[in-house]
Amino acid sequence: MELDPQVRQFETVAKAIEYAETLLPGKSQRGRDPRWQAIIQVGHFISSNPEEIWRFVAKWGDHEDEDLRDAIACVLLEHLLEHHFALILPRVRAASEKSLLFADMFCRCWKFGQSEASENAERFDALQHSYESEVLRRIEEIDSGKATMLTLEEVIDRLRQ
Repeated sequence: MELDPQVRQFETVAKAIEYAETLLPGKSQRGRDPRWQAIIQVGHFISSNPEEIWRFVAKWGDHEDEDLRDAIACVLLEHLLEHHFALILPRVRAASEKSLLFADMFCRCWKFGQSEASENAERFDALQHSYESEVLRRIEEIDSGKATMLTLEEVIDRLRQ
């Protein structure tokens, strides 16, 4: 992810998170979305501040805005797992068990670094597969026998159940 040169840099994770929180949840924008830019700033602290980043991911990772879940997955969670796999994967499992939207967000992640190590990759893939199946099952359950189309909000509400 390339950072817009006009976006200011932050000296601490707390300041980066504070700034990002002023923009979230917000709405997706074409081009250099300020929400993504702010989340990239938060991501600069993944190596040094995994706990603070995890709390941010846990807060926003199950938001109904799909683009926001994409940003949290691609910019933060997959890189938390890249650098802090043993610490983060059990938390991902627990959060995914509570929220299918969080599980959906995790399923958007790719493997890097520690996630690519043989045993870790197997655990990562198995967890993603189990949640991909569950999300699809719930969508099929929602759709079965319905003659009318559901709105996105109705689908999200039912996935949250």
